Amino acid sequence: MTSSVIDVERISKSYGSRVALNDVTFRVSKGAVLGLLGRNGAGKTTTLRILAGVLRPNAGCVKIGGVDTTVGASDVRAQVGYLPESAPLYPELRVAEHLWFRATQKGIARQLRRERVKCALDRVDAWSLRDTCCGHLSRGMRQRVGLADAILAEPPILLLDEPTASLDPNQTRETRKLILGLRQTCTVVVSTHLLAEVEMLCDSAIVVDEGRIVAEGTLDDLYALGHSSEIALTLRCSPDRARSIFGLEIGTSVSVAEVEPGIVRATLSCPAGLDLDVFAEHLTETVAKVGIPLREVKKQTASLEQIFAQLTADEEPK
Repeated sequence: MTSSVIDVERISKSYGSRVALNDVTFRVSKGAVLGLLGRNGAGKTTTLRILAGVLRPNAGCVKIGGVDTTVGASDVRAQVGYLPESAPLYPELRVAEHLWFRATQKGIARQLRRERVKCALDRVDAWSLRDTCCGHLSRGMRQRVGLADAILAEPPILLLDEPTASLDPNQTRETRKLILGLRQTCTVVVSTHLLAEVEMLCDSAIVVDEGRIVAEGTLDDLYALGHSSEIALTLRCSPDRARSIFGLEIGTSVSVAEVEPGIVRATLSCPAGLDLDVFAEHLTETVAKVGIPLREVKKQTASLEQIFAQLTADEEPK
């Protein structure tokens, strides 16, 4: 069994009267990539700041590599590379100068600093920026330098807060590629509200909403939360003919779309209390009785986007 390198036990955090985290517990195994998925203001950034040792929780315990963050803060920081949502750079320094200074702050021995700076910039494909002033960098280039900063000390754990926020499509693609490369040597926790990012980068995810964990597990576990509730049938007939056949089904909603000339797809919601497989058999028999050629019968599974929307939907007012 893979041991966990991050152990979060019932942490809570409040800012005055506002509760940012409420009784949050999770673990991250060595070598895993965990996604913290949630809407803006859900508590993702607060969670990462606590993991990085920037904040202390009001209650609960966090251990990084078995070390309690409230007891061995310096030992914990040595194990963690942290990239905030907006990479903090010294605008008047050149990139190489900035990273040299950061290497000094991180306690990297003087004889190793030049090598570490070059290695970090090479890994994020930013060595060509070494003589550029940080204040002249684009948003995407700032993120690259921020990533280089995060990996300077070769930490075994990386915490990335919204690493592709506000990037253009090309910069987003390049940054995700960089993260995929970094995961080969690090345990990674990445916060995001982008579902595609979780699907592309993560082995598992935690869905956070209003400071609480509302779902967690592998991506397959999350997909399993969206139970199929629709049947789609592809038929050789006209849209009107399909509507006339299925319009009498009780307790269903029916949508019909012509996917190509003479071919339609009818999507029907399963009536409450009826097994989806039984409903599919019933529809197949109905089509066979009227003699319409049936090309395909398919369960419509909920997308991750739909599941996320369901998990984080605001409750109806009472």
